[in-house]
Amino acid sequence: MKRPVEQALRAIAAKRLKKMLDELPRVSSTRGESTTDFLRIQRMNWDGRSLDCLEGLIPPRP
Repeated sequence: MKRPVEQALRAIAAKRLKKMLDELPRVSSTRGESTTDFLRIQRMNWDGRSLDCLEGLIPPRP
């Protein structure tokens, strides 16, 4: 039972990653958003943590 669940979760994660990569900004120096900023914002949206937490300034939620 564990194996099918893992496979399903991997498939969902792969689909989300492909979508996110398609949305990555192209050369964005004129837009003001770097790829790193985009990825950090996506990470924050996915797990609900603030960017400060990703920088190590706030301990992660238990």
